[in-house]
Amino acid sequence: PAPLTSCVDPTVFGYGLVPYGDTSVRLGRLSNSNPKNASLLVEAVEVPEPPAVPAPLFELDLFTVEPDPVNPGTWLEHPVELPYLLAPQQATPDLYLRVTFFADVDRYLDYMFVSVVTTGASDLVYDVPIVWV
Repeated sequence: PAPLTSCVDPTVFGYGLVPYGDTSVRLGRLSNSNPKNASLLVEAVEVPEPPAVPAPLFELDLFTVEPDPVNPGTWLEHPVELPYLLAPQQATPDLYLRVTFFADVDRYLDYMFVSVVTTGASDLVYDVPIVWV
């Protein structure tokens, strides 16, 4: 995918109504836009595991993107393992999150979050809500 252009997107992972048996994918981007010298270390990204569900409902992929030198205008994904250092002033590539939802349950799901755990200038857990409507 091409890089997302806004640092605040998404403020939620909005899936809306997903029919039983379908999948839906949302992307997010983490970047360190601190103008000073504070590094940010992404320690963990956690997707919810609702109780009493026969199989995982979410799949998470972490990656960076860069322009494809062979095919201008296209982008290459590079898988990332955690922890991942986001250097100050965006000196390292942004970290992308692909959160895939598998609608393998036919029931209402509670309010959930994708949690991003970081350490650096201040330890932080940032919860991005999952929205169903």
